Amino acid sequence: MQSSTIHPAEDKKPSVDFSAIKDKLNTIQRTFKASASFEEAMIESEKAVLSLFDAESLRVYRAQKQKLVTWVKRRNDAKEIQFPLSSSSLAGFSALSHKVLRVNDVKNYRVLAAYHPELKFNIKYDVFSGVRTRSVISAPLDHEDTLVGVLQIINCRDKDGFGEQCELIAKSVAQIVAKKLSEELKTTTGPFEDLILRGLLTRDQLAELQDRAKAERTFVSYLMRTELGILSIDIGASLEKHYQVPFHKYDSVIRIPEDLVKGISKYYLKENLWVPIDGSKDRTVVVMDNPKDLRKIQDIQNVIRAHSYEFMVGLPEDILNYLGMGPPLPDTDTLADAMAQRLSELEIRTKDEDAAPADQLKETYSIDVDSDSTAVLYMNNLILQAQRMNASDIHIEPYKPGRPAVVRVRVDGICRRIAEIPSKSVQAVISRIKIMSDLDIADRRLPQDGKARVNLKGRPLELRIATVPTVYGESVVIRLLAMGGGLPLGKLNLSARNESEIKRLCARPHGIFLVVGPTGSGKTTTLHGILGHINKPERKIWTAEDPVEITQAGLQQVQVSRKIGLDFARVMRAFLRADPDVILIGEMRDYETANIGIESSLTGHLVFSTLHTNSAPETITRLIELGIDPLDFSDALLGILAQRLVRTLCPDCKEPYHASKKESQRILEAYGAEHADELTVDPNQIMLHTAKGCEKCGNTGYRGRTGIHELLVNSDAIKQIIARKGLVEEIRKEAVREGMRTLMQDGLSKIVKGDTDMVQLHHVAAE
Repeated sequence: MQSSTIHPAEDKKPSVDFSAIKDKLNTIQRTFKASASFEEAMIESEKAVLSLFDAESLRVYRAQKQKLVTWVKRRNDAKEIQFPLSSSSLAGFSALSHKVLRVNDVKNYRVLAAYHPELKFNIKYDVFSGVRTRSVISAPLDHEDTLVGVLQIINCRDKDGFGEQCELIAKSVAQIVAKKLSEELKTTTGPFEDLILRGLLTRDQLAELQDRAKAERTFVSYLMRTELGILSIDIGASLEKHYQVPFHKYDSVIRIPEDLVKGISKYYLKENLWVPIDGSKDRTVVVMDNPKDLRKIQDIQNVIRAHSYEFMVGLPEDILNYLGMGPPLPDTDTLADAMAQRLSELEIRTKDEDAAPADQLKETYSIDVDSDSTAVLYMNNLILQAQRMNASDIHIEPYKPGRPAVVRVRVDGICRRIAEIPSKSVQAVISRIKIMSDLDIADRRLPQDGKARVNLKGRPLELRIATVPTVYGESVVIRLLAMGGGLPLGKLNLSARNESEIKRLCARPHGIFLVVGPTGSGKTTTLHGILGHINKPERKIWTAEDPVEITQAGLQQVQVSRKIGLDFARVMRAFLRADPDVILIGEMRDYETANIGIESSLTGHLVFSTLHTNSAPETITRLIELGIDPLDFSDALLGILAQRLVRTLCPDCKEPYHASKKESQRILEAYGAEHADELTVDPNQIMLHTAKGCEKCGNTGYRGRTGIHELLVNSDAIKQIIARKGLVEEIRKEAVREGMRTLMQDGLSKIVKGDTDMVQLHHVAAE
């Protein structure tokens, strides 16, 4: 946005040493670039700036919520000075007009009125600063078509005042100042930047919606609401941050004051996308699509004459709805917006309502925003947002009294902060969570565990809820368990050796195969990938799970429920009477379950199960320590697959590079020199990848997770070690000799493939 100039025609043009001026401007520019902050830059360069104009002082205002506020205050300032962003002041007029204003006699009201009828010199500047103002140059600070403030040069020492050359100098200085001030205020981001940072939208999606909105002659925000399900309050929060004015959400009850729009065409308002929603000639509230459009603000002030104005940002489709010319608004958006608006007014429900007996509670809650309870609506919105982000867990964490609770979600194993809950609303939200999961809402002193099932737009989703009392109140963790189909075996990123061995072992008619690792390492996904491979019409497959996270046609799946005494051991005994070919036990938590599983595998059944152990060899000693007979176990065991999930590099922004000699040597040594040929790379030409960051991965450099595996295949030699209760290290060495590759080795092979990097591998596997 180029600033133009206004100047009296009678000024003379004195000779000017432009070479000296250019040198001073270059010095000022270098000072601004080298300074750590805007204020430091202004203090360091003030004398140099003033010397360009032969002036006594200067002042900088920043644009803030339709006001101009002092940014750098001089020593003699009594208090902060503010001007309205209007044509009634010199600073306001130059801001609105984007023109350099040169006035050599601020008391000459006829000269000021020639520029604008309302233009006056505001005497409060002199009152606050104690400086008598004679002459002023006022220059708008525009950066990338955005007003960030105003620069004023005060009182030329020359008795003739500021000359024409000062206008050109002011333009140059203003460009330097505006760039630095813009960096300080961070005003160059777009109106939807906050949506991107919160993970509700990607830059690619935004670009696509902008193209479509232009082609279809609609609004980007409307497409966000109707097609991506983004709520108007989320869009409004982003607009508030960008425009620095309050967001106004559409309210069907509001009617446009007729006296304010009398004589104004609705089609004019539609074309310019603004509407007055409240006020009178004294004070008018106006909703507009772009409060940074200062020319539009000037038009509004010319059309509606009022003593003061309050400008708010609104969505274009909402503005058109006030005019009776807008598209239909999404019902779910309206309800969810109402939920968030009322959240700060939440009250804890009455004791009678909170104490509703369990048999009156719904077994399945529908996430379709159909409840009138604000707390339930809030939870619905939170679960929807977490699901959109592919989160595995939601954490609601209380802090000190009077402080809001923090809401974080875990995505790809990393926690991200996404929201806050007002302190007075926290207990109401937690009470609703407890009601959904059939927990005791009156007991806040002991940990509790529960579950709830919800329908997410027709898809079932199980929630595992855990509450833990802290010094500041109850902390809640909600695990999201999507109930759907799993991944096929070929999509698990197994090495060629591991995949072929698993297929060979699972073709056996009987025996036991274990998948081990910590919670959240993908064990259930792997087991269902294996079951999917062997799921044929000629095989009867029973599963006992807690919970049933993945469903498959052809499987008979049982949900374990300890509350009614239906534990893994009891379900297993029932399976043995139900003519099984294949049995999956969700977890071997105790001796009884493990023993029944091993006995079942010895009597002609193929058994699968999981354990929480760190490695495949360690699993063997763990089961023997539980009391399992080593001879029976050595005969029954087919194999053990240990695994972890490691974050993967974003495929859209990862950058390849040639590994240094030190990096190559470290990889080869960690993998083992005797097996280095398995990496199928030239040791001197290893290509690695580094995380960079882009909009698709939230600028983290990582997107998604993949598995690293360690497959121990039982053999005669390993059977002998198990039978005599050999040590973990002895089992590991024999398994490696027979072809097992450790978690670290498998991870290194995936680093060389470009799936991940050493930083992420070290987070989940030890050398």
